[in-house]
Amino acid sequence: MKGKALDKASAIRERTTGAVHMARERASHARERVPSREAVQHQASDWLNRTVDEQPLLLAVGGLTLGILASALLPVTGKERKLIEPAKRRATEGVSQLRGQLQEKLQGEEQQAPGGTGSSNQAASDTSSVSAGHIETTRLEDSGKTL
Repeated sequence: MKGKALDKASAIRERTTGAVHMARERASHARERVPSREAVQHQASDWLNRTVDEQPLLLAVGGLTLGILASALLPVTGKERKLIEPAKRRATEGVSQLRGQLQEKLQGEEQQAPGGTGSSNQAASDTSSVSAGHIETTRLEDSGKTL
């Protein structure tokens, strides 16, 4: 009976030793497949240099995208809100003025040529010139310059 227990213990020890050996061997093979830190740094550096040389615009767009994402995730501070508020108010007023001018222009053209198909094309052309003129006027007013 004592012999059977020793045989079983010996068999368990051998299986355990074999399993540990196999686990070490697999870990060693896995370590060989994983590149070293220096190799990864070298690959990343090479990729960055190639990208800067071959596709600088893509890199710039990626940086800009990350910047926009970061700014969208950060909360607006009170100081930023104070600085942005006047520009937001001027933009809202400018859009309201443009809308009024556009409505006046469209109503005037409807009264001049009711039912005409050519008037819509003319209205679109006039709208773009009105908005461009208004934007230029607004820029000049903001900068303090006069025509």
